[in-house]
Amino acid sequence: MQLKDRIAFTLPQEQLTIPELGGDGVVLVRGIGFGQKLELIGVPPLRQSLELLAICVLDEDGLALNSADGWDAFAVLHEDQFGELIAAAKRVSGLDAGEVKKA
Repeated sequence: MQLKDRIAFTLPQEQLTIPELGGDGVVLVRGIGFGQKLELIGVPPLRQSLELLAICVLDEDGLALNSADGWDAFAVLHEDQFGELIAAAKRVSGLDAGEVKKA
């Protein structure tokens, strides 16, 4: 197969508005790839959601918006919005609540 014959695949994504994140509050939540799912399995269960957001939540330039520790602090102050981001990250990544926990 020649390079020009390859099929390009894109990961699912959603745009959310979370005013608590500052600015216009618009973020892109992009799904993780298969390799990243495997890496997430090795993360302690209590940190999996934080690491998921560190990978999935991007700014308008496509850069990670926050670190896992940053998301931990955000969750303390904005629990409902944190939950909304987690739900979106799991949805676009093809993860359900039980699947991340099982890992």
